[in-house]
Order: sequence, then structure tokens, then C-alpha cells
Amino acid sequence: MAELSERKQKMEYSEQKEILQKITGISCSTLELREILDTITHVLADSLDKDLCSICLLKPEKKVICIEAAKGVSKQSVVVFCIKDDNGTIDSMFKEMKPVVIEDIRKFPQLQALLNSETSGMVSMLAVPIVQDSKVSGLLMLQTRDTHIYSEDEINLLTTEYR
Repeated sequence: MAELSERKQKMEYSEQKEILQKITGISCSTLELREILDTITHVLADSLDKDLCSICLLKPEKKVICIEAAKGVSKQSVVVFCIKDDNGTIDSMFKEMKPVVIEDIRKFPQLQALLNSETSGMVSMLAVPIVQDSKVSGLLMLQTRDTHIYSEDEINLLTTEYR
């Protein structure tokens, strides 16, 4: 029994390593930034079997967060969608610079109101802050249409800090 668990853990580690290798290869490519971000969202959504993956960058001077790349919504939404955070919902979510897991977005109307109408069918969300120089500069978000409890492995895989 312990041997089976150990094999499963090794396989999961191998899958995580493969995902990180793909992302590293994409990041080091000669693609334009938007293409790099778009490709990363597709790799993550497909590899982790999520309905939506998006990368958003904060524009603190304008109090907005803009979707820069996404898999699971139309290209048109990505180009034009920015979230105005007048009430500080997003800012308060990431004060501690830690991932936020929400099993049912429908229980958070203030957050649901901020999200793109194309994502209204999503139920569960993992939002991981992209931290640079000890400041949140963006978010990596995964969402599912069904209730999903995000594992520690999923959270740890997506948690990075650049200094």
C-alpha cells in the first residue's frame, strides 16, 4: 500500500516537473510577451484540467487589473477586459500576498460582480498573486465550472516569487 502511494507521489512530482519545464521553455522563448502569457495559460489549463486560466496584471495607478492572457474566454474579452477595483476587493484579498482559494464564487457577490461576464458560470477559483520585489504585480487565476477543492500540490506548483 505504501509502495503504491509512493509511486503515485513520484508520478505527480513528475507531472509537476513536466509542467514547470514547459513553462520555463515558453518563458525563455523568443515569442512576444502576449504570446508567452497566452501559451502559459493554455499549458496550465490543459495540464491541470481547468476550465479557465488567466494571467492578470495590476495597474495600481489606475486601480485596475487587466486580463493579459486567458484560456477559456474569448480573445476579444482578453483584449478589452479590465477590472476596476474601486471598493478594494482585490487589493484586500492579496494584502498577505498569499494564494486565495474560493470553493464557491457565488457566495461572494462583491467578487462575482468584478469578474468578466464570460466567467459567470465558474464556481471554484484559485487566485495566486504574482509577486515581484515584495509587491503583488499580478494574478494567476484558475477556475472551474464545478466545485473543486484545490490541492496543496496545485497551489504550491503555481506559487512563485521573483526578487
